[in-house]
Order: sequence, then C-alpha cells, then structure tokens
Amino acid sequence: MVPLTAPLSLTLALAPLLSPDPPPILRLTPGIPDTLHPADLVPGGASSVRVIDPAGLLIAPLESGALRIELPPTERGIRLPRLRLDDRPLTLPVIAAPKRPVLFRLDTGAESVESVFLFGTMNRWNRESTPLADANRTGWWERTVPLVPGRYEYKFWVDGKERLDPTASERVPNGFGGFNNLLIVPPLSTGTPPRLRFGPWTALPPDAARLDIRLYRADAPDAAPRLIALFDDALLPPAAIHPQSTGFAIELSDDLASKWRQGRHTLRLIYDAPPAHSNLLRLDLDAGRPAGSGPSPSAGKSSNFRWRDAILYSLVTDRFRNGDPRNDAPVTHPELAPRANWLGGDLQGVRWAIESGYFDSLSVDALWISPVSRAPANAYREHPPPHRFYSGYHGYWPTAPRAAEPRFGGIEALRDLVGTAHGRGMAVLLDQVTNHVHQDHPYFSEHPEWFGDLLLPDGRPNLRLFDEQRLTTWFEPYLPSFDYMGSDDALRASVDDALWWLEESGADGFRHDATKHVPHRFWRVLTGAIARRVEPKRGRRVFQIGETFGSDELVASYVNPGQQNAQFDFSTYYIVRAALLDTTRSMGEVGRRMQTAWRHFGAGHLMGNLIDSHDQVRFASFADGDIPPGADDKELGWTEPLRNDHPLTLRRVQLFLAWILTAPGLPVLYYGDEIAMAGAGDPDNRRPMRFGAELTPEERAHLRETRRWTALRREHIALRRGDFELLLAEDDLLVFERNHPLERIIVLLNRADGSRQVDTRPIRTDTAGRAPRARDLLSGEELFLEHGDAVLTVPPVSARVLRFLPGSE
Repeated sequence: MVPLTAPLSLTLALAPLLSPDPPPILRLTPGIPDTLHPADLVPGGASSVRVIDPAGLLIAPLESGALRIELPPTERGIRLPRLRLDDRPLTLPVIAAPKRPVLFRLDTGAESVESVFLFGTMNRWNRESTPLADANRTGWWERTVPLVPGRYEYKFWVDGKERLDPTASERVPNGFGGFNNLLIVPPLSTGTPPRLRFGPWTALPPDAARLDIRLYRADAPDAAPRLIALFDDALLPPAAIHPQSTGFAIELSDDLASKWRQGRHTLRLIYDAPPAHSNLLRLDLDAGRPAGSGPSPSAGKSSNFRWRDAILYSLVTDRFRNGDPRNDAPVTHPELAPRANWLGGDLQGVRWAIESGYFDSLSVDALWISPVSRAPANAYREHPPPHRFYSGYHGYWPTAPRAAEPRFGGIEALRDLVGTAHGRGMAVLLDQVTNHVHQDHPYFSEHPEWFGDLLLPDGRPNLRLFDEQRLTTWFEPYLPSFDYMGSDDALRASVDDALWWLEESGADGFRHDATKHVPHRFWRVLTGAIARRVEPKRGRRVFQIGETFGSDELVASYVNPGQQNAQFDFSTYYIVRAALLDTTRSMGEVGRRMQTAWRHFGAGHLMGNLIDSHDQVRFASFADGDIPPGADDKELGWTEPLRNDHPLTLRRVQLFLAWILTAPGLPVLYYGDEIAMAGAGDPDNRRPMRFGAELTPEERAHLRETRRWTALRREHIALRRGDFELLLAEDDLLVFERNHPLERIIVLLNRADGSRQVDTRPIRTDTAGRAPRARDLLSGEELFLEHGDAVLTVPPVSARVLRFLPGSE
C-alpha cells in the first residue's frame, strides 16, 4: 500500500464521487521514466494507491504523492497495469511511443554569438534546458533531440533574444501576434497499422446486446496480436469477446460484473499488434443503449443533455443584446472610444434570445457567456502601443470575488438566465478568471503576498511573457497574477470562490480563461472540490473546458478526469483556417492534423472546434481579403470599416462551418458566426450582435444555411459520436468518415473555386459485394454508388454529406 498525501486540504462536505470518466490512455517512451498523478485519474486523488499488477512496468511512489512510471526499454506494444486507488480498481492502458532523433541547426554566420538554445513545446518553452553547440566554431550551432512523432512549435534563443528558424518551411501564430516555427515529426513505422471499425449494434432480447467490430489488418505483427476491450475501468471478460471472420463480436449481458443496462458506461477497444496498434474505438452507453441515441435534449428535458451531443454558443454579454436599458452605465473618459466602452448588452438580453427560441433555431443547447464578475468603474490604458484606453466591458478584469456586474443585471439576472436555459434543456458555462484580478480587487490590497512580482529578478517587467514566464507573467500592470505555487491561501480562496459561483448561479460548468498560466495543482484541487461538494448534490458532472495556446502535449496535460474535460483546439483551428484561405496550403494538412488530434486527445474527445473567438480576427474578414499578410489586424479594426463584399466570402465561412459541425470534437459558434459577421482584431471582433430586420439579405441567407448545418449535426449521431477515419486528403479536397454502430457517414469538403470529382469506390470497404446506397443529407438525393454515381461531384467551395442507407453495406 502506497500512502499519498493530498496536495491541499479544503473544508468540504464529503459525499460519494459520481462515476468519473475512464482514465486516459498513456503514451510513454520506453526506458524513459514519467510522472503520473493519481489526482489526474480520480478527481481529488486518493489517500492510498496500490499496484495490483505492474504488467512489467516500473512503478514507484514519489514524495510528492505522484507515481514514477516507466516502460521497459524494449517495449513496442501495449501494457495494462492494474492499480487500486482507495477502493476503486482500474486498468490503465500504456502504449509504447518510441522517439525519433531530430537535428536542429542554426547558422549564425559571422555574428559574434555566445549561446544558442532551443525552446518550444518539446521542452515546455524552457529557454535554458536545451543548448545547441558550435563544436567546430563555424557558426553552425547544432543539437540532436529525440522526439516522439507529432507536432511541435519552437524557436531559438540567441544571446537572450528570440529568433525564428530561417530554414523551417512552416510557421504558425502563437496566439499573441507573433509566430513560432512548426515541426512535424513523422511516425517511425512506415507500414500500415491495423484498423478497427464499428459494425452494427444489435439488441438481443431480453437482456443482452451485440456489437460487431470489423478488423482490417495490414502488416504482420512481430508478436501475438490481441484485442483489448475495456468496460469502464476494467478489462472485459474473455467470454464477452467472440472472434469472427471479419473481426470480433462483443456481447454484453448480465454476466458482466457491472450492470451495463443501468447508468452510464464506456466501452473502449484497441487492437495490439506490436510494433503497431489500431485506432481506439470508444462507445458510450446510457441505460443499455448507445448514448446519444435517445430523445433530443432540445425537447426541453434537461436530464437528456449530454456534452458529447452539444453545440456550444459563445457570446460577449455586453455586445449581444440590451435587455434592460435601465442598467446601462458607460464609463466617462476623454480618451475612451465607444467601441472600447460599455454598449449595454446584459443577461436579460441573453435570456430574451433563449425565450424567443433563437438558440433553439440554431440547434444550440449550451451557452458560454463572458465573465460576469464585477468590473472596474474606470477605463485603463493598455500597455502595448499605441496605449489605447479600454473599459472592463469584456469581464476579464474582476474587482470582487463574489459579486456580479450590475450592468449585466447582477446575480439575480444570472440565476434567472440559468433557470430559463435549464427549462429549455440548455446548459450554461460561466467564463471563470482564476489567473489574475484587477488591482481594485480586495484580494490584491488585503493579501499582496498572494500575488507574484511585476518585476523579474533581472529588472525586466514580467509583462506578457506568455511562454518564457508561463506561470507568473502579468497581462497588464494593473492585472496582478496569483502565485498559487507560493500561496496555499490564494489557492483555497480562488477555489472556494469558483464553487460559490457554481452553487449560487446553478451553472453547469466553466470555460477557464488562461488555463496554461495557472499551475496544474490549482486545477486538480478545484476539480476534486467540485467532485466532492457540487456534483453529488446535482447527480451530474460539472463540465470544464479551458483556453491553452501551446503544444499538444501541454494542452493534453490539462485534459483528464482530475483537471478539465477539454480544451479549445487552437492548433487545429489555425491549420483549418490557413488551408481554407491560402491555396499554397493543403487540405491534406487538415486531414493529418485531424488524425493527430484524434490520436493525441483520444477517441470521442471534446476539444472545442472554432471558427472565431473574442481573441481572433473574424474568419469572414480573412476570407474577404480584408486582412493583408503581415498587417496589424488589431489596428485595422480601428482604422478600416471592414465589411463582406467578396462573392465567395460567405461560401468559405459556410465551408468552415461545415467542417466544425462534421469533425470530431465540440463545435463552438461565436456570436455572429451564424450571420458571417466581419471584424478585425479586438475590439472590432466584438461588434454588437444584430437580429431580424437588422440583417442584410445575404446575412439572412447565411443564417438559414447555418441552421441547416447545425440541424444536421443534431440529427445524426455519427457526426456527434462516431469514430473518425481519414479517407482522402488532397490539395483542395478532404474526405473523412464518421462511423458509429447506428450509422455510417462520409463527409466531402472541396475548398477549390471549381468542382472536384471523387471516385467513391476506393473508400467503400464494407459493401460485402452488394451495391451500396447512400443519401445526400443536404440535397436528399439517393445514390447507388456502384453504378453511375460511383464518381461524385463536389461543387466549388462546398461540402457533401452522405449517409449509407441501412442494409447497403
């Protein structure tokens, strides 16, 4: 038995935990030790951990309460160690992920250079941990770094200054106006891995069910292959798995130790064929049926709501709708422009949109509202040039721990909004700011020791050093950042405040601002406290999604049962945006990125897919050609009245919309996406929302198209919960499959200005010799894919969605 000390104690009314999500699948480099925190497996951690079966791994406790875990150096397959956390046994899949050596080089020529370091996502942006060497004193600095195949962002640190790699072919935005180099490390294996695919789900009266799994093998494995089937936290008994000529049949009955027909469960399947393995299949069950196949939550029954079926709508409250002009109170300041002032939107205006059926018409069943904490009374000057003044209309400058902004209607208006949303089967996320406060906040004046220093030891201001000083940097001189690593009292207070907002408002979860700037310790304590104090009273899970710009490794480090459910996937967002706008980029990049995200974040992940956000230039303005390369997009918002006037702009926005509503993950609509709103950088991307008669004919047409796509996702479980397989990825064309036991769907997207032809015969692998029939879900056209319809036409800048008809595959 390994005793574990809790990272921080909170005074909580303890209650039994709800059944947590299954633990994540770990990917470890053989022979390289890693750290596993029990609090990432079970919210709040465990008072004791016992290793029941290490399965050949080295597992040892650390003084911090974490576990040191290491795969054997020669491992190439999947190991299944079994642990017991307090009274909860679990099987933890661990996949071997060997590394590939990568050479980094920088030519400094005749410059007088004393030091060169590599820093990036491979070393968590540490500027001093990975030095390069100029061994021959030729000006060529070099270092070989072993890296797991995947996506990396990096720069060089040359004598204390950042420098991009001039030889790198790709760059990506860093989220704050600059760029990082992009490196893709290819897989080590060049062969074709095995593939699992869902077959049909069949109910077997009276009390059993059968799930067919099809296996497609490629290269012969080096060791005996096996199907690994996990039911929640444990391996399925061998008697439940039946080999078939086409794969396997999984039979669920009451022979299972867990009553699969009661409550919620998760079935996960992976085929281990060392040195390769298949994709991971995930099927969630709800009361004995595939989850998400019951009544739509939009029917008004909130008990049916599931985040895996949701469409999330994000809005800036002050810019959405003015529901009560009596609470308007703009700031008076001679240098404050109207667009940076309060414009009158409030929670009553959001409630109007709920009650009027506006969100229902968009098939939206979840709202993310901007922060509602009390904001400062005055305007403040932004630190970066040209030093404009802004008010706190956006909500990200909290001045009180437990007070709602009066301009938004106060706490009563928030309670009313949440209650109204729940009455229509909708969930509400609060935007929670835990990284910092405004200088007028009482915590800063009463407890200055809770906060970090504005000045670094070398005398530099610690301002907007988002990568160099990730956990301590300040956004503005008047926004002090908490020092949670140095102050338990600060952590306790912030966690308690977050719980207060959940309990007082009744909200269903959080969108967490600046997640990567807050230490993991905070998220583990918060999620453990929610699991003990909030969730047992509600009988349902609280959902948390965060904002992190960074590597897949960094982003994924926050996504587990003990921290957050998901993050917004900015890495994918930037790639899709670029591919839809730039003909020198390829839709193949989008396909490969989708594969990487599916593998890295897990089957059935809930990573947020965006078209726009309150921090990004509106995609419509990019598509319209209004943002020249290298332009200061924020300054454009102040000097140029951007509007959509290119004939293909709305088509390109609709294509992006089609992608987020058919791709894996949680689709996120930012207010105005439904009408293709224009906008440059902040605050131009936060224009007042318009409705009804305020819309142009083109905007009304785009709104109708948006509703058609959101309804499509709402109606088809494969788009919400299906497996993902990339079928075709070319310069202008992307074809992928969303496969679920209840239906199979093919999505085709064409970004080109001309039509594209797609031969469907290579992608139809399940026809068993029969002529497959499919229906175009947008046009209603029925197709016989082995006759004249075998070659499909995808019109310019558009998408097609095909559903194979029952009995035709």
